Amino acid sequence: MELMGSKTRARQAMQKAGIPFVPGSAGGLASVAEAEKVAASVGYPIMLKAAAGGGGKGMRLGAHGLRSCDLPSKARAARR
Repeated sequence: MELMGSKTRARQAMQKAGIPFVPGSAGGLASVAEAEKVAASVGYPIMLKAAAGGGGKGMRLGAHGLRSCDLPSKARAARR
């Protein structure tokens, strides 16, 4: 139960156990450049999600390529 309280640790535990989940990063992303690399590897659409908080308030949809979804501003908005 403790692991499931942290989105990042829960995802890492699921990955280690071989449980399928939606592709994405296994941990927090430190920069927009890092987010761009993950987005390029998993493809679009992407969902940016704050690691902390709740209720989906930090979730931002990026429906197309980097230019059309304005990844930097969505990353800033997800952090709020």
